[in-house]
Amino acid sequence: MSFVPQTQILLSNGSVKNIEDIQLGDEIISHNNIAKKVLNKYSKQHCGKLIKYSIANSIPIICDNEFYKLKLESKDTLIWRAINANKYSCVFGEAKKEEMLFAPILKNYVSSDISLGQARLLGLFAAEGSFFRENLVFSFGYHEEKTLATTAINLLEKEFNVKASLNLINRKAEISVNNRDLTGLFYKHIGAKSYNKTLSKELVFGNYETKMNFILGWLEGDGSVDKYSGKIVGTTVSKNLANQIIVMLNSLNINNCLYNCGPAKPSKLSDGRIIIGKYDTYRVRIPYNEGILFINKSEKLANKFTKQVKNVKLNRFVENYRTHKVLKKEIVDYSGTVYDLDVDDKTFVANGIICKQNNALSNI
Repeated sequence: MSFVPQTQILLSNGSVKNIEDIQLGDEIISHNNIAKKVLNKYSKQHCGKLIKYSIANSIPIICDNEFYKLKLESKDTLIWRAINANKYSCVFGEAKKEEMLFAPILKNYVSSDISLGQARLLGLFAAEGSFFRENLVFSFGYHEEKTLATTAINLLEKEFNVKASLNLINRKAEISVNNRDLTGLFYKHIGAKSYNKTLSKELVFGNYETKMNFILGWLEGDGSVDKYSGKIVGTTVSKNLANQIIVMLNSLNINNCLYNCGPAKPSKLSDGRIIIGKYDTYRVRIPYNEGILFINKSEKLANKFTKQVKNVKLNRFVENYRTHKVLKKEIVDYSGTVYDLDVDDKTFVANGIICKQNNALSNI
């Protein structure tokens, strides 16, 4: 027994691939946070019971495998006090309710010549950009003509010395740039099609300021601030982009959570047409305590929240890992194919959590 289809396996570039789509030779992340090649993939038909784990700040996972978890070497009931006293170890074992499971923190570094302004512009494009023939196109709301649209135009002119045209059509402020080289650059770093945008390693594993400015631009385009709590919520239909943002935030020691909210609800356009959501929507949430790092740098985000919130220091990071608490563990019925992977150290990351290979499956 092992993982059900659509379990997301973390690849070495921070993106994910469903376990059923993993190929031999794919580079995935192991429990020691380094890239390992998939040596084999296993599958079998299963009809019976599996375990569903609901995990704090992560997508639920259905499997029957062991997890990399925190083991306290102390009778102290306060987990973080025991951790601060270095009275813990990291072990593989069955996950129980309330236990802390580990997610990797990838702190690889890839050098790049991306400037901070370019990183912010690439973030805006990841949220609001598309390609039309050889054109770069940014589509902002009509009300954002004097804010984000102006910011994008200024950045394009300053960073790339190109002229951008602005058109106000269909209640949108649309920016267009006709430049083949620039289009190729943005395609390299972001990719095409909203549901399949995937970031380059230069962005995912850039330096601190590069990652901060990229995430800032993305949040300005596809983010909002909750008026009650001040938390920032970034939304995308690209599971790769969502997971790569999580990898970047973890590397910055910024707390976050990821939700798969299913297909977007139908919406009505101004001309009466109904748009029906086709792809799953992913939401990345950052608590106010740490989201303030982005709020303070953005006029758009700052204007959405004016309440005073007590800035309680959050701490969910242990060495090179981030912890996720098991909130619920339940037995579920499942009938269908289950999968597992073979890596030389027998570990990989599934739905953001470090797991161990189940040796019960046979080679396909």
